[in-house]
Amino acid sequence: MKRILAFMLTVAFAMGLATGATAMEINVKGDFHYAFVWNDNPDFSTEPHDTFWARSRVRITTEFIASENLKGVLHLSTKLIYWGNEEGGGPAPGGGGQLDTTKAELNVHQAYIDWTVPDTGLNVKMGLQYLFLPMAVSLSPVMNTAVAGVNVTNQFNDNVSASLGWFRPWNGSAVKDAWDMFVVTVPMQFDSFSITPWGEYSFLGRDLSLDGGSPFGGMAWEKKSKMWHAGIAASGNITDDLSIKADFIYGALTNSGDGMETSGYFADLKIAYDLGMGKLGLALWYASGDDKNDAQKNEYGSMPSFTRSPIHEIGWGLGVSSFGFWGDNPICYAGAVSQSGVGTMGLSLMIEELSFIENLSHDIRFLYYTGTNDHKAMTDGRALRGGGYAGNITGGFAYLLDKDDLFEINFDHKYQISRGFTATLNFGYVWADWYKESQRSYTANNMWRCTLGFQYAF
Repeated sequence: MKRILAFMLTVAFAMGLATGATAMEINVKGDFHYAFVWNDNPDFSTEPHDTFWARSRVRITTEFIASENLKGVLHLSTKLIYWGNEEGGGPAPGGGGQLDTTKAELNVHQAYIDWTVPDTGLNVKMGLQYLFLPMAVSLSPVMNTAVAGVNVTNQFNDNVSASLGWFRPWNGSAVKDAWDMFVVTVPMQFDSFSITPWGEYSFLGRDLSLDGGSPFGGMAWEKKSKMWHAGIAASGNITDDLSIKADFIYGALTNSGDGMETSGYFADLKIAYDLGMGKLGLALWYASGDDKNDAQKNEYGSMPSFTRSPIHEIGWGLGVSSFGFWGDNPICYAGAVSQSGVGTMGLSLMIEELSFIENLSHDIRFLYYTGTNDHKAMTDGRALRGGGYAGNITGGFAYLLDKDDLFEINFDHKYQISRGFTATLNFGYVWADWYKESQRSYTANNMWRCTLGFQYAF
């Protein structure tokens, strides 16, 4: 971290001394984020654990603007700094917060150039950049992270644009273990609604994922494989006060060396009505899961979804709650049940942005959800894949069955202390009625979390 900071200071000093003909504008933004977390039974485990964590994170984005047609973007972020812990604690990697330690890590999350061809609508981003696969209701359950590649976007008119990108999410030390992804999106924006069809197609090298640190969690490949997703995201206003959003995605992964195949779909819908003092909303979702026949044939009925960390830089997947699912505040410990929502179905009744006092708002949510994985599939151990945060093809912690019933409540509060400075107080509780005859090791029927957070954004 010290070397990176020293390098940045040196570059900034050198640029300050430059007095040549080329002028450059530097734009800096970022945030300091802190969270104090009280919890019980994390991951539905009654094993001894810390009931209190304190952690923080710093993010800085610097834009080096040469002209309206050219700029470079560098985005740096620390890993989570667990106070009092040198190597990391809780459910996520981090550390660097122990007495007299210097192990807090500063990582590069984005590093790309952004240029526009003069007198055209053609824009190119090249380098390490965020890839947001289109979603209307929340964040993408497929991929929503930083990845290296080239993305070309053309603005045809005021209503329609299109982008084509080539990305390389993975290329390890083996000769043929590259993952190449091609992405097409066509956003269409009109007066009262928008719609974005999109698709991705991936070529997976035959030696991909031979180590457990890969995005596929150590699955064995013996020949080239293919993966694809196709989806559509739509949103619109029925009246001035009533809005609707919906998504549909279908995805498949085939031809891995051990014969494993998976394919499935994900759909969600959110309706919101503006009451003036807040928004009353209903969210529904359904994602296909595995059945007994799938497990016996080493096939799976769920859509491929990938996750690299339980505390992601942006957030990941289904945002119907701020605790069991991803929400919008991952440093405060979200995604405790599922990050993607794959293999689950449910509904969420919510009142969001409820406000009676200036600068103070509240979000209240009541949820019921269950699994879409056939409980009979548990007779075959292959149906339980991964079970951890990273390397789980369904992108979540818990493998929910159709005999499981879970209820969740959220009480989240946000207070705007001053410009750019906010305080949050979040409470979440999940009660689970597990299918007793499954092979899973969940030992608790409830889990709760209370978080006090502070964020300074500039």
